[in-house]
Amino acid sequence: SASLSIFVIIGVFSSCSWSEKQKKEFEEQCSKTEYIQYLSLNFTGFEFDEIDNVKVRQIHHGNVVDSFYVHPNRKSFEPQRARYSAKIERPLRIKDTFEFLIAKHTPYILSNMRMIMWPQFTMFSEGYGCVMGDYNINGVRFEHDTSPDFVKNGFKFELEK
Repeated sequence: SASLSIFVIIGVFSSCSWSEKQKKEFEEQCSKTEYIQYLSLNFTGFEFDEIDNVKVRQIHHGNVVDSFYVHPNRKSFEPQRARYSAKIERPLRIKDTFEFLIAKHTPYILSNMRMIMWPQFTMFSEGYGCVMGDYNINGVRFEHDTSPDFVKNGFKFELEK
């Protein structure tokens, strides 16, 4: 039976370095993670009232099995990036597909999520975490980024002169 495990960030040891065996074992265990909790998201280029209530449909083997709402934090707005952030606190099955429905916009499809081993170094230690850092949005692959960013279609950053 497959074990159900939830990883956000784990594996930071106080030792100075990891052996190759420890790294390989941790990476293998990380790749078997089935759920992620506390997924951070970004919404770029939207007005707050467009994304105040984003409906999310969870699709498992082609069937909608659940739906819920994401509510970006109004106070999270970053004007230089025209971005709001949100967090999904419920566990998400990473092998499922998630459809983000924003009124008057084509749905955004988050799929092909994969957990990866993520280096976390400090001046005094070497550590690793297990994060969802490989995924697709509308068929475009994003690697080495832990926060999916849903960018409004047609949005272009205005560069200051």
